Amino acid sequence: MDSTDSESFDPEESQETAGPSVPGLDPVRSSWKLLLALGFGGILISVSFNFFLFNQNRLLERQHHQQSEELKRVEQVKGGLQALVQDVVNFSAQHPEVRGILTKHGVKFVDLPTPVPQPPSRP
Repeated sequence: MDSTDSESFDPEESQETAGPSVPGLDPVRSSWKLLLALGFGGILISVSFNFFLFNQNRLLERQHHQQSEELKRVEQVKGGLQALVQDVVNFSAQHPEVRGILTKHGVKFVDLPTPVPQPPSRP
């Protein structure tokens, strides 16, 4: 064997050692096709996920707005209800028979303890 024969590169020999060759298949072209398919799939998934997040955000904003409006209505009614409850408490303090009727219908009364006067402190 010559030293020139051992140093020369034979492309057919390298293809045989790389694996079986399929006729008509270009490995570079198929790699690019795979890369393009994966890129397109990634973009499609990204767009789909962004569309989903956009719809969820719109839904949450709408629910937040509805709950804010409901809270405003509750705050408006709350003042009137507190005045009504205070009137009922004042009325039941003057008329003890009302307490029996209200407890019959599920209203529980909590008697607040009367404050104990503190003895005067000595200087």
